[in-house]
Parts: sequence; structure tokens; C-alpha cells
Amino acid sequence: MEPKQLPIQDILDLHTFRPKDVPQLLTDYFEACIDAGIFSVRVIHGKGQGILKKRVHALLRAHPSVVSYGDAPAEAGGWGATLVELQCRDSRKQFLSDRSEVQLNLEPPDINRQQASDYRSAKPSGLAAIASWLKKILTG
Repeated sequence: MEPKQLPIQDILDLHTFRPKDVPQLLTDYFEACIDAGIFSVRVIHGKGQGILKKRVHALLRAHPSVVSYGDAPAEAGGWGATLVELQCRDSRKQFLSDRSEVQLNLEPPDINRQQASDYRSAKPSGLAAIASWLKKILTG
């Protein structure tokens, strides 16, 4: 049987795969996501009896590219899906090797007092926002 070509997106539905294929599938899919610049993935394992979910969570705990994971909110599948945050290894590698040369300008230029206050009080929402912010800083 020929390998299936999957579009690389921020969603991976495991319903069409055999359980024995899931470990290698997750590894390959996460690698492709990272290469495509996708660092937040929703893995749909279904609700059922929770057997596949437990297996997926065990694999995520041991996966070197996984920063964090947890149940999706109700509108994104609830306990039938897991949100996974992946490590941006290129940005992290670049940041760690060049951190002494990185100049962080956290104050946006040419703004009024109210905009500065809004900017300082803004909080990133989750690891995806932080990864996006870090990627923008490192790539210029």
C-alpha cells in the first residue's frame, strides 16, 4: 500500500488511521508541521472509551518536539481532541546561539501614551502567541 499524502494543517484527524500507525504518524506529522511553520496542532482522536486519547497523550509526553498539550475547548472538540504546542527548533536554536546579539525593542515606535499603555498591558494568549512573537523578533 502506498503512503497517504496528507495536507499539512493545524488539524490531524486520527479516525482514518490504524492505531498501530499513530506513533510514527505523529512524529512525521509534527516534523512536517514544524517545517511548515505550524506550531499549534489539534489532534482529533475521538471520544469513545478514551483508549486512543490515553495512547496519544502517552506519546505526546515522550515526544521531544512537544512543548505542551491538553484537552481542546468544547468548541474545538472537547475531550475528543487534544491541542498540542510544538517547539520551534530553528527559532530556539537561533535565539540560543545569538542571544547576546539580539536587541529586543519592546516599545513600538511613534505611539501615543494610550497606545503605549495598551501595548504594555497586552498579554499573549498561550504558547502559540509567544512562539509567533519570538519568530517575528528573530526573523526581523
